[in-house]
Amino acid sequence: MFVKGKAVSEVSLGAYCAEVEELIESGAYDEASAACRHILGHHPKYVEAYRLLGRACLEKGEYPEAADLFKRVLSADPENLTARSGLGRVYEEEGSLDEAIWQMERAFELAPYQEAVRNRLRLLYTRRDGIEAPRIKLTRGALGRLYAKDGLFQQAIAEFKSLLEEDCDLIDIQLALAEALWRDGQRREAASTCQDILEKLPHCLKANLILGEIWFDSGREDEAEALFKMARALDPENVLSQALFGDRSPLPAETVMIACLEEAPPPLEEVPEEELLVEEVAPVVEPLSIIERLQSRLADKPGDHETRLALARAYREQGEFEAALEHYRWLIKSAALLDEVIADLVGVATERSDDHVTLILLGDAYVKACTEPSRSDGRLQEALEAYQKAMTNL
Repeated sequence: MFVKGKAVSEVSLGAYCAEVEELIESGAYDEASAACRHILGHHPKYVEAYRLLGRACLEKGEYPEAADLFKRVLSADPENLTARSGLGRVYEEEGSLDEAIWQMERAFELAPYQEAVRNRLRLLYTRRDGIEAPRIKLTRGALGRLYAKDGLFQQAIAEFKSLLEEDCDLIDIQLALAEALWRDGQRREAASTCQDILEKLPHCLKANLILGEIWFDSGREDEAEALFKMARALDPENVLSQALFGDRSPLPAETVMIACLEEAPPPLEEVPEEELLVEEVAPVVEPLSIIERLQSRLADKPGDHETRLALARAYREQGEFEAALEHYRWLIKSAALLDEVIADLVGVATERSDDHVTLILLGDAYVKACTEPSRSDGRLQEALEAYQKAMTNL
């Protein structure tokens, strides 16, 4: 009998997975792997079993196998913290530092206040840059998720849409947007976003559930049932459905029993391939940095003020203030997005109180706001104060 301490022949999937988690924590990786393969022999798309099997392989040092399993998990749950941070660790072990950082940045957005994630990301930055990394600041992705967690859905939606304008391939952000739209009552747009996700990741559990609920509620029950069928295959006990919908869940809570393992199961690859949870996205490749993506976009459209502002902010986040100020200077000359530019320069001036260049540029921005025909801000006094402070610092 495999499940330790249980004189039973059957156990629920949830209890079995909890037992496997304990086995991994205690270092019994082979037993945990065997249990996961046993579960997948009965439920070949069960996301939680893939997650646990990935953990066991990672701890055993089987990095290619762990990477494959974590990618499968992310094809069904792009917001899975274990898979994202696990991939980061795999790439770090393999020497792919940039890819490891990219994965851990996504993990940080999922759990910005988890100390282990922050510390791992800082360590990776330190290895890359050769100097101790400063405190990790909140990104817009993390901020959007915090807004959503606090019920500030419109603010979250704005952050997520802004990020997707810069990089439409961030599936985890697209999924967060879909949920925020749905919770905000914007059901039509939420459905459209879920459909976009499912074109890329047909196994995405949350997208199947949200779109299924919207279609079920609008009378498209047959189409909804096809989505719910996929959801049940990925999550047989309907755990996520209960978490999302509560008492209104179209999928009731289930207790799915499975026989305890008494002998080693067949290898995972012997399960028919069409039944496995297979990653539907292209293999992960080393991504461009956000600065490189924005530079490329700006090269195609030099007059895109929003992109130029985003690039200035990206340079500022990286501590490249001179490059940031050049783009702020361009925006001031063009009288573009002055309110945002002024707010940003006030922040830079606060961080770098002895930087006379920033103060002069802030004064220029105030003057531009005063002289624009369409504005009557009356900010001349603030301009003079900025210039005077700059002169004092010279």
